[in-house]
Amino acid sequence: MPILTNSEGMKTVEFGAGDILLHHVCTGTNSSNGLSFKQHEPRVIGERTEEYAGLEMEEHNPEVHFTFKSIDSVDVLIEMLHEVRDCMVAEEVNSQ
Repeated sequence: MPILTNSEGMKTVEFGAGDILLHHVCTGTNSSNGLSFKQHEPRVIGERTEEYAGLEMEEHNPEVHFTFKSIDSVDVLIEMLHEVRDCMVAEEVNSQ
């Protein structure tokens, strides 16, 4: 199960098995635009679904939800994800 909660309540979302559904939430207000993460049956990684299209965040009951109040905070997350990707690529190259 890739969405885990430890004894202190910290959540860990483990990607890579195709069993985390990412859903963007765009409501037109900066207070609730974001990404939600929900565990589901494994699918092909990157496969799009309309399963939650048009629903409010509360209606699809995500296990984790990221909200963004500024574009800068989205840019920082994207930058950090690029750094994680670069580390993974370097590790893969070094292991060959």
